[in-house]
Amino acid sequence: WSHGDLSGNEELVFDVTSWTGSIILDDSLNNLVYTVQVNDASENYVRGSEQSIPVDDNDNPVVPIASLSSESKTGLSLS
Repeated sequence: WSHGDLSGNEELVFDVTSWTGSIILDDSLNNLVYTVQVNDASENYVRGSEQSIPVDDNDNPVVPIASLSSESKTGLSLS
């Protein structure tokens, strides 16, 4: 995968019904570009075509503390 000045190879994890992974994108509105490659135990592999996904928002999420109730539903304490 590549996005802005960042790139890498990430292993996916199988969770019963699907493969998942997580990456942190650059602070950029450039497209996220990636390919998926599947390897087997016999060293065979298949690689999909390159995919490009637009990134529409690169701002960090913000939640104004004043708008939160005094009861935290996330398990985190607020002060």
